Amino acid sequence: MSFLNNLFGSDEKSTFFQLENFETNYELLVNNEFIMGKDNPPISLSTLSNISLSQVVCKTNINSNIVTESIVGNTDNHTMKAHLQQALLLGGISKKINFTRDFKGKIIGIINKQELNNEWYLWKKNVLPEIYNTKDEQEKFSLNYEKGLGLLENNIHHNLHHFILLPDIYHIKNYVSSAANNATSERVVQSKLIKGMIIRYKFVVTFVSIAEAAQVRLRAEVLNTAEIENNFLKKLYKLKNEFTLEDYDFSIDVDYLMNAKTGKIIYGNLILKEKMHEKLQYILNIQAKEIDPKTSSSIEVDINKPRRKFLGDSIID
Repeated sequence: MSFLNNLFGSDEKSTFFQLENFETNYELLVNNEFIMGKDNPPISLSTLSNISLSQVVCKTNINSNIVTESIVGNTDNHTMKAHLQQALLLGGISKKINFTRDFKGKIIGIINKQELNNEWYLWKKNVLPEIYNTKDEQEKFSLNYEKGLGLLENNIHHNLHHFILLPDIYHIKNYVSSAANNATSERVVQSKLIKGMIIRYKFVVTFVSIAEAAQVRLRAEVLNTAEIENNFLKKLYKLKNEFTLEDYDFSIDVDYLMNAKTGKIIYGNLILKEKMHEKLQYILNIQAKEIDPKTSSSIEVDINKPRRKFLGDSIID
């Protein structure tokens, strides 16, 4: 038994999530912001969804069911309206996804794939012609959607919108460690600023605390730093004398307040920030708040750390 296990007890005891069935609802707020030069205003796009989620703990796996009850959005930039429209359309096609997960919480498959296909073909037949008038537009949308549908099971594990509600952290211990047994599985994300650059990472635990609820903080640890620097960053910064490799930054930070008995998220806040320099940045903020069924309003939470603020070109702690 390791020193940490001696200090905190056995691995089994130090795992503090005791999974149970639950049903709940969330308000999911997603903000995307691009900073594209000192003379241009920030470009933003936001969506707000009402989500219902249920979890059933089985003998060999966890079944998690997510339903998008409604989705609305907003953007202050004309060029982003097409992206917003597509995001809202996608949210209305397949509203329910049934996941199977292992006992760490990692998504291992989608149960209702045939249902998703059937819903798409009905939507394609009945709704798509009302949205896009020309055959070219319809075919372009269909090709993109069907490509995504075919890759859905491979890509869904890496989707941060789902991670905020279905994190694979049920196995983590009640101490801070970057070891494999206290980190998530490997994940990938496509750079929003550099074409073709894939960032491979895992989330490691930076803080855990249990009182009435469990507080968990995670931070992304990039796994392919050398590949990113040698294949992309050094070449790009060589062309820009006013900037250096040290200007680049990529980070993802996640704060959770969770029910340790069930594994249910009470509040989740995720900040992704990618920066080439101060005036070229992408910021993603995803917040999930559990909705009180008695009042139909989001539950107020108090985590003993100031919330990160979505502020444009900076994140203030």
